Amino acid sequence: APRDRSLTIMGDKGTIAVRDLWDHHSSVRLSPADAPRNLLEKVAGRFERYIGRSLASRPAPGHAIPVSRAKGIKLPSYPSQIDFCGGIAAQARAIIDGTTPFFSSEVALHITEIALALSGAGAESGPIRPRSTFNLARARSESVRSP
Repeated sequence: APRDRSLTIMGDKGTIAVRDLWDHHSSVRLSPADAPRNLLEKVAGRFERYIGRSLASRPAPGHAIPVSRAKGIKLPSYPSQIDFCGGIAAQARAIIDGTTPFFSSEVALHITEIALALSGAGAESGPIRPRSTFNLARARSESVRSP
């Protein structure tokens, strides 16, 4: 596993990757499972195999998902370009406004179920169908309403 703050989730239909989880502006990238790698990715992979180690930086696979930038957000300087209290502030706004926050109990349950499935992936490997679910469109629209 890489010694950085990246996250890669591989599924049947493709891959989701985030380069740095501590960077508020780090893009989320999607790669469909059947998509061919571009030339730069192929060259970087061959070079890594040739030198026997990973490169410090390499071309990002897939395409970036456009993410709207939060206005007026002040972030700390490197190494943690992230608003650690943003989730708490969003919860407080939702409580004050009487709306459902993005990270509602349904989302929390779903994330917990996925995390537990991942933690037991070695001993209990195989396809897992989550029993929990949440309405992503509703969660997004509710979280956008909060100022």
